[in-house]
Amino acid sequence: MKFILIFLLLTSSIVFAKSNNIEKLLTDLVTNNIKAEELTDEELCDSLQYLDLISTFNEHNKRNLNCLGITKPQKGWFLPSEKSAFTFLKKYQKKYKVKIPEYDLNKASFLFTSIDDTQKIYEYLNKDFRKQIYRNIHNEKIKFCLDWYGQVNYIAENQSKSLDGSQSWLQGSQRDGFVKCSGGFNIIYLRALYEAEIREQIKSMIKNWIKNDTPKRDIIFQKKDRNLFGYVIDLNKILIAIELLHSSFNWTEDEYKELNSWMKNRGFELFPADRKGKGIKTYCPTKILSTGDKKEACKNGGILRAQTLLRIGIWTKDKLFVDMAYLAFHRYMSGIRKDGSNIGDSSRGCTAADYNIWASQFMSDFLFHWDRIGSPQWDLSVNKSGTPSDAIEYSLSLYDNFEKINIYTNDKEWQNCLEYKEDKSQEASIRQKEENYYPRISFASYFFHKNQLVDELLYYDRQKYNHYTAQSGANYEIAILLKHQGLFDDVINLAKKQEEEIEKERIKKEKEIVALNQKRLKEKAKKLKMEKQLQLEDQMEKFNELISLSKYIEGDQFLTVDNNKLNFISTQNPIINDNKEFELKSARIRGQLLYFNQNLKYFNPDKSNILYHFDKLEFKTAVLKDGETEAVGFFISDPPFDEYLLEINKKIVEKCGRLIKPNNWLVILIKTNINNEKIINQQKCTRNNYLQENEEIQLLYKIISKSAPTVRNYLENNL
Repeated sequence: MKFILIFLLLTSSIVFAKSNNIEKLLTDLVTNNIKAEELTDEELCDSLQYLDLISTFNEHNKRNLNCLGITKPQKGWFLPSEKSAFTFLKKYQKKYKVKIPEYDLNKASFLFTSIDDTQKIYEYLNKDFRKQIYRNIHNEKIKFCLDWYGQVNYIAENQSKSLDGSQSWLQGSQRDGFVKCSGGFNIIYLRALYEAEIREQIKSMIKNWIKNDTPKRDIIFQKKDRNLFGYVIDLNKILIAIELLHSSFNWTEDEYKELNSWMKNRGFELFPADRKGKGIKTYCPTKILSTGDKKEACKNGGILRAQTLLRIGIWTKDKLFVDMAYLAFHRYMSGIRKDGSNIGDSSRGCTAADYNIWASQFMSDFLFHWDRIGSPQWDLSVNKSGTPSDAIEYSLSLYDNFEKINIYTNDKEWQNCLEYKEDKSQEASIRQKEENYYPRISFASYFFHKNQLVDELLYYDRQKYNHYTAQSGANYEIAILLKHQGLFDDVINLAKKQEEEIEKERIKKEKEIVALNQKRLKEKAKKLKMEKQLQLEDQMEKFNELISLSKYIEGDQFLTVDNNKLNFISTQNPIINDNKEFELKSARIRGQLLYFNQNLKYFNPDKSNILYHFDKLEFKTAVLKDGETEAVGFFISDPPFDEYLLEINKKIVEKCGRLIKPNNWLVILIKTNINNEKIINQQKCTRNNYLQENEEIQLLYKIISKSAPTVRNYLENNL
């Protein structure tokens, strides 16, 4: 006995240790702390009993191992009977005396016609559709799912969820095969629209499932009183693929009978849901104080079950499944607030907006199918709840402010929200900002009911691959247009009209822009003309100042020349001469004369031939002094001034008398005693005679005389 006890203790310890080791291994794989190729064969096989990743599956195949967990049936599985599957729905119907509306299964025709017609509508609405679903990023996932998905014996639930420490799945972490193929399957059946080979692979996959009566629900997960969601959504997407591609399968009547039987079996496996508390037989809770208050039947999983049942019922023309689908929908509606929010899903912390929108999309898809066979239920209210229309309008309103839903969230459900819990932001906000994740056209059936579908299609917002594959995975605007050719014609005609209006508006805008530009050019030209005119006027004003003769200022004792704005700027060092009689400073200077810091040659275009000589001035000059008389002398025997001034200056000196220098010098008086009448009169005489010459000679004389003060300053400061 003692030996047995020790053995049991040792055995339980080993099992516990192995369990811990496996959990760590799975966590390390999901978070990429360890690579599949680093595992031993034993570790690889152990991991594949609990977790199916693309990386470990590929490594398993590479090593030619045979230890996949998903190919083996789970112990304890059983197919629920009709009675056990639907017992709680029937009890719910009896309790509340729910009357199922009339419907006619014969009204429902196939949703999608030929592959070619379906292609055309996808590509009409989005010309880049094919390009988007053929992005290389999907290739590995598609290959994996085509190799792996058809082998699964059951749909495992949430293998990789929360292993990375998040509330859902962190970006960059590895997700299990069921999660990958749930989304990947959408890509596969959309690519199948273009590839016959893929259509054949899907057909073989479905036939294999039919043959083996698989995939089954995760019985182990269910026994733990956990809700089945992965199974529901995967089965739903398989049914969507059948709806979309069946026209290419070319199945016999017997094969369709086998398909119908398989569908019903999978439908039975959806129930009973909400095993905890022996299922839901009452209306949904109106208050969520803890996670235990939430019921799967009242959340997105509940309406997705209803949708799946309805699909099966319409396809197989089985009233039982249709009735049960309506009851599941009716029960779900009791969990909708008057404002349209879902009582259960709106409590879910940073993912509340996501789940609320998904639930509304699933409900929109459900009512799309119901509208195929019965009277519209868009205004149904259960137990004073909001209607389906209210629910969809509420979800659409979240697009402008996803955090609006925070008034309903449960504080405890923010605990695993990582960075989102700091400012209570919704994950949906990031999705929408980065990817425009939630297209409005996902609610196509609602807009069709409201006669608003054409307007939405004119601004078609499925523009990325995940707009077609996320959420429910159904693109029912395509099915609606296939069925309603008149509606499609309206879309085409209005789109053409819209394009024409856009083109007219573009041409109008172009004309307006041209006219505006012309007006601006005219105004600019006018402005430039005015500026030019003002500039010319300013220049002429300055020129007139320039050519005004320097005035002599009479002081108490001396007569001096007034200051002016004419400046000499040296461009080369002066060539210094030996001083002769009366010369204080003497040099040959080279430079420019500037007036108001501008070169003289720009002041008057009409006189530019004369003014140009002051641009590269070269003069032999001297500061002269004789007693109380000071003057500046300019040697005018050098070109170019000799041809203008030399002979005239000789004539004037002969007439007026010389001042200090001979007649080949032009001497400008700077300062003298006021009583020195001889010199003053001599200078007056010289000035008067120069002012009787032609304009060019006058101009030269005036500028040279005006430059005398600045030349004197230069010579005195630089020699």
